[in-house]
Amino acid sequence: MSNSVILASSSPRRLELLRSAGIDFKVIVPNIDETRLKDEHSKKMVSRLAHLKALTIAEGLKVTNSGSSIFVIAADTTVMNDQGQDLGKPANLRAAKKMLQSLQGRTHQVFTAYCILKLGQNKRIQTIRRTIKTRVTFRALSNLDLDFYLSRYEVLDKAGAYGAQDGGMFLISELKGSFSNVMGLPLTHVLEDLKRLGIKSGR
Repeated sequence: MSNSVILASSSPRRLELLRSAGIDFKVIVPNIDETRLKDEHSKKMVSRLAHLKALTIAEGLKVTNSGSSIFVIAADTTVMNDQGQDLGKPANLRAAKKMLQSLQGRTHQVFTAYCILKLGQNKRIQTIRRTIKTRVTFRALSNLDLDFYLSRYEVLDKAGAYGAQDGGMFLISELKGSFSNVMGLPLTHVLEDLKRLGIKSGR
């Protein structure tokens, strides 16, 4: 009996993290409306979107009667500053610099929610949903510091306009919680849940 794992994401960071755990998987990117609902808190928003991404992929799958299972993993990440404002992906470099200026010398929160669906002969067998928070404090940065960072790294595809793995420690003075959570997937938590569902990491 063989199982298959699907990552419902196009994020290079999530692909890299899951590969680093030695898990074989394929990628199917969901097409969903990621518009924030009225008065929706960041934590609830990422949880809803991760669940919606996983469900969207699961609904299009055909599960055989072979006794094997399919595992769908989806995630969503956002950054919330100390004023309670949600910082998504910047529209351009000017917006990116403004985001980084609002974070410098302050502590913000990174929320990543993930959803794992285990599908079998009778479709959905089990669902695990979690939202993980990491607190990140930035150094007090000058405009020259920010211009240097923005000139060296791709930021337009990242919530909060920075990547912890892409020169992020140049920006960060302190991090409390999961480092991989800031990258977009709290890997330790995901691997523990996959193990509970019957998927082991490692080669």
